[in-house]
Order: sequence, then structure tokens, then C-alpha cells
Amino acid sequence: MAPITPHLSEFYYQKMRSKGDEESIHLLELKNAEQKIVNKKLEEEMQKAKEAAEALLALRDENKLKLRWQLKEAALQTQSGKEFAKTKEILARMANVKKVTEQKNAPGFKKFASKELGTTIAVSPASDELAVFKDTATGKTKKLGTTFLAEQGVKEKKLGTTKVFLNLEADEELKQEWELSELLRRIQYSRKKAGLKPGQKASLLIECSDAGFVKKFKARIEKETGTKLAEQELGTTREKLVEREFSIELKA
Repeated sequence: MAPITPHLSEFYYQKMRSKGDEESIHLLELKNAEQKIVNKKLEEEMQKAKEAAEALLALRDENKLKLRWQLKEAALQTQSGKEFAKTKEILARMANVKKVTEQKNAPGFKKFASKELGTTIAVSPASDELAVFKDTATGKTKKLGTTFLAEQGVKEKKLGTTKVFLNLEADEELKQEWELSELLRRIQYSRKKAGLKPGQKASLLIECSDAGFVKKFKARIEKETGTKLAEQELGTTREKLVEREFSIELKA
């Protein structure tokens, strides 16, 4: 318990310790793990998942996408297609993507809007170096190099025999979630700066370059920030968060 709940562990240790025991639980040596119950295969998979997460986070950083902005998906290309069977969900949380898939071939991101083909196409991976795309309108197939993925907003990194792909494409719904997340952070910061206590209600005056956005998320903003919202022209400088500009003012 001590590494996870240090204060609680210390409290109970002090209640139970006897004369001659160490003064603090944090001075005790951890017992050796029982080797018979150690799952070496799972430990190795978890280590690979950590390395994959670091690669995905690096791709985020390179493309200036904040970790708190959730992305749609990431993909892993491995030799067996089963190397991350037990850790894909953990990896998705670490990289903040909605889902992680794994396969032997290039990633099967389902649809792309292709200027080259002039229509929406479905992807059917064929090999490490080449992907075959089927035109859903004509039924014809066309081979395109993996550079096509990069042109469609898919970035990749190589980790030994594993390739990590991150889909950077964000539709309007996803971008609105990013915008809302940033707005809620700004409002909570304003509450803290104003000295408001948790549970203390406040009036929120807000001006936005997109009135429809505020109207759509009004109930959620009020619930998550403990405020009563009113749209109003404040005449102050607006701050751009993601794609929209906001000006906010709190009144206790």
C-alpha cells in the first residue's frame, strides 16, 4: 500500500508497529515478489506498451496536439498481430485515443477522402510497404504507397519490428470536444483565481465568436463549472482556444 497511499499506510503502521520496528513504513524493505506468480509475458507486453505510448506521445508533440485532446485511433503493425492483446486498452488511455488496433499489415483506417481518386475510398492493407485501396463508387482497386497515409493525416514511428501509427484527423465533433475541454479549464482557473470554493455558485458571462457552440454546450458548462451562464458582449479581448475565440467573466 505504501507506494500508492503513503499517508494512510503510515497512519496504520504507526498504530500497529512494535518496539524495535523501523520508525516509518517507508524505511522498510519491500519483500521479494513470489516468482511463481509473476507473469513474465505480461510484463514484457506492458513494457512494449509503454514504449509504444512514448512513440504516440512523441507524434502528438511533433504535431502540436495536446495530450488532453482525444484522438480517434492509433494502430500497431506487429509481426504476429497479437503482441498487444492484453494492453491495447491501457495503451489507448495512455495515449488518449478512443481505440487502438493491432494487425500484421499496414493500418486499416477505414475511410479517407482522397483528392487523387476524387471519391471516398476504403482501405484494405496488403503488405508492409503497399496498401490496396478500393474505390467504393466504381469497385476498382488502386495501389498506393504508404506515403499516402501521411498525406491523409496518419503519422508513424518504428520501434524495432513494430510500427506505430497515429491518426491525426479530427472531425468537427472531436474538435468541439477539444474546444469545450479548453473552455472548461479556463473557467475553472477563473473560479480558482476569484477565490471561489467548490460548490459555490457563480454567474458566468461569456462572449464567443460562435454563439451556436455556447448554446449547444450550455448545460454541460453550467454543470461542470458550477455556474449560471449568460451570453453577453463584454467588450474585452477574446482569447482563441482551439478554433473559436472566447471572453469570460465570473461574478460570485
